[in-house]
Amino acid sequence: MPAGIFGDLGAEERRPCRVLIGRLELWFERLPLEWRLGWRQNAEPHAPVFDRSPGPWPTELEAARYADPRGTEAITLFPVLSPRRTVFHPSPKLSVLPGQGVGVWVQSPLLLAVSAGGEELVRVPIARLKETWFGPSTVDGELCLRATGDAVSAEDPAPRSYDHALTKLRIDNDSATPLLVERVVLPAPNLSLWLDEQGAVHTPSVSIRRSKDALTARLTVADAPPKEVIGPRPTGGPRPRSPSVIESDLDRLLK
Repeated sequence: MPAGIFGDLGAEERRPCRVLIGRLELWFERLPLEWRLGWRQNAEPHAPVFDRSPGPWPTELEAARYADPRGTEAITLFPVLSPRRTVFHPSPKLSVLPGQGVGVWVQSPLLLAVSAGGEELVRVPIARLKETWFGPSTVDGELCLRATGDAVSAEDPAPRSYDHALTKLRIDNDSATPLLVERVVLPAPNLSLWLDEQGAVHTPSVSIRRSKDALTARLTVADAPPKEVIGPRPTGGPRPRSPSVIESDLDRLLK
């Protein structure tokens, strides 16, 4: 993923530009004292492209116009995670034996934040967003977004994705009984985003440790992506200000 797809993108007046990333197709045009934006979701994901001469503006876009009295000459694009937590369903289910641990790569869906002159205009999904419920019961819980992909071992190379952020997740079982993992919740609002040298998006590592009594768990968010990520640098987008350690009942973090 070219790193230049994120950050400031200049545009000549009355000349439409197009960005393709994942399933998102975003069009923008600078007009006198305003920006015109349009977007749609395509059927198949696409490698990131920034096209300054894509042709005429399509008619079948969801479109909006934003007043810009300062006459900003560039828009700014940043990847962001949803304010909802993300739920990962390993397939097949994982069983962590007593005193053991396992690491997997998790892919969380990304959105694209569009701003001009420091003011955010809109956020649009880069990936398809699928909702799922997570909690101890059908009445006690929260609506989350579903992560995608198989339970790829952290011993294997990280999967490449154009529309998801990659998280290295470690699960440790300190109890005397096996831990069957069917669903794991990741605190997306707590995670900063980083780009590797190829422009792929990563989060800091996350670890979950089941307590000896098997009743509670401790979730810890690292300060940076894992060592497997080459040349990480912050995206420059919004930085979360949330706790990096969460203590909770076990069934509120994984099931």
